[in-house]
Amino acid sequence: MKTHLILLAFITLSLVPALCAQVPQLINYQGRVVANGTNFDGTGQFKFALVDATGGTTYWSNDGSSTAGSEPTTTIAITVSKGLYSVLLGDATQPHMTIVPATVFTHADVHLRIWFSDGTNGSQLLSPDKRIAAVGYALMADSVSDGAITTAKVAAGAITTPALADGAVTSAKLAPGVVQTSNLAAAAVGNAQLANPALTVTAGSGLSGGGLVALGGSITLGNSGVLSITAGGGITTDASTGSLTLGSTATSANTPAAIVARDASGNFAAGTITAALLKLQPGVPLVTPVLGAVEFDGTNLFVTNNNASPTRKTVAFTDTPLVNAQIADGAITSAKLEAGAAAANLSATGLSGVPSGALVLSATESAVLVGAGYVRIGGTLAPIEWQQRVNGTPPSVRHRHTAIWTGGEMIIWGGTNAIIYFNDGGRFNPTANSWTTISTTGAPTARNRHTAVWTGSEMIICGGENSNYTNTGGRYNPATNTWTELSTAGAPTARSGHTAVWTGSEMIIWGGEVR
Repeated sequence: MKTHLILLAFITLSLVPALCAQVPQLINYQGRVVANGTNFDGTGQFKFALVDATGGTTYWSNDGSSTAGSEPTTTIAITVSKGLYSVLLGDATQPHMTIVPATVFTHADVHLRIWFSDGTNGSQLLSPDKRIAAVGYALMADSVSDGAITTAKVAAGAITTPALADGAVTSAKLAPGVVQTSNLAAAAVGNAQLANPALTVTAGSGLSGGGLVALGGSITLGNSGVLSITAGGGITTDASTGSLTLGSTATSANTPAAIVARDASGNFAAGTITAALLKLQPGVPLVTPVLGAVEFDGTNLFVTNNNASPTRKTVAFTDTPLVNAQIADGAITSAKLEAGAAAANLSATGLSGVPSGALVLSATESAVLVGAGYVRIGGTLAPIEWQQRVNGTPPSVRHRHTAIWTGGEMIIWGGTNAIIYFNDGGRFNPTANSWTTISTTGAPTARNRHTAVWTGSEMIICGGENSNYTNTGGRYNPATNTWTELSTAGAPTARSGHTAVWTGSEMIIWGGEVR
């Protein structure tokens, strides 16, 4: 296989802002790509990153995977016509494209870095990086830092009431004493504008005045001022004691076990507490038990239990779980079990619920089953045999291919029939007894003696040989039936017949045959 060197020419950069009321987080990028002196035509695979002037710091990349100026993981397919192409950087409606945050342009020197692949010869970095001019910094207009707009920056009358969103000016934004009486329109502050208990009255030599003042919530007196209330309208005062009584026709009933209640008309009337009610008595236990009394001395809880001769009993508290000896036979009925509790109990011992009269099969003698009440009635041998699986269309006859298990399917890929090499394969589902053909769009080149590992969500193919050895590969996602090209940056030398394992986060390759 002859490898063509692709020379990439980065001709022009155009950053055009969208003119609208709100600054969009999009940058229109236009460029031109030339391969071997010829304008490229077709679908190119591009990767983009915004980096600093040295290229050592990544501010943004198309899929968010680039760090320290490195190549992003996934590509963006863009149609190139006569070498010209255009893309909206930050357009999250495109696959593998993330939004460009305005914070990128808090940096004074931002450059655009681009990688390109024709889909056959691998990804290459375009050089040099292009510096972003003033247009990219228009994104900053959509994000003004706290404290950026000071009094000196605002012209007299520039900010009017319609320009302010509801709740935009908070108490933290107002300097002490900035709101004066002259700033408030008549009746602008009413009960609805005062949160409970938002009103604090600081008394001086005393509060005086007249008329009706309606205040919602609580009133706090800030110092030792005097609050004068003139009796009337349901308020009574006692000059000798200084007591204040609120409400109409209040009762002064002072009898044992009496309680004062308010009726539906707003009047107060005396009632009584009868012995039928339980009474929580704080402090030390009563000297004489009272039928129906509940007493708590801070440590122990006491109740009385006998009408003829009341006796105080201590109620015990414990956090200790119940044991068998404390549960009477038959005490736990089906009505006492929470839904699913029996099944959960069986599952905790490795068992499951079985209908009455049903059989349970066990591969070995099980003391757990015997202990659960099951009786051994005999045994039998299950035959070990092969089953033919032919539904669907399996891959063509081949050898030196790879096969991996996903947990639900076997995936076969690549190999040779001693005449041609393959870059196709199939997925076999033993539960459904069926084959599914693997897409070859974007798949690695045909090969055999390569390696394959399963990551938990993708199959990774690497290395192998056709007419030449290779160190290229790809990632196959069975959920979407799509391929993603592997980066060759820092890859091992081209080889075949090597080994590969998956650690849970990395594929490790070692050994093999090279030329």
